[in-house]
Amino acid sequence: DLYRDELFGSLVRLKIKDDNFSFVSVPGKYPYKEGGTGGKFRPETNEQCSGCGVCVNMCPTNAIDIEDCKTINN
Repeated sequence: DLYRDELFGSLVRLKIKDDNFSFVSVPGKYPYKEGGTGGKFRPETNEQCSGCGVCVNMCPTNAIDIEDCKTINN
C-alpha cells in the first residue's frame, strides 16, 4: 500500500510540475449516493468565547458562521 501511495504522489507531483491540470471523468450516475445530514457535533462556547474567529478559520469545511457559531452549515 505504501508503494502505491508513493507512486500516486509521484504522479500527482508530475502533473502539478507540468501544469497539466485536467478534470477527472468518473463513470456512473450522479449523484453517486445521497448526501448525509451531517454529524451531531456543534461547536460549544461559553462566557470565555471572545468571538475571535479561530474556530471559523480552523474549520476545514468553512461550516462555522462567525455571527452564530451554534449554527453550522452541514
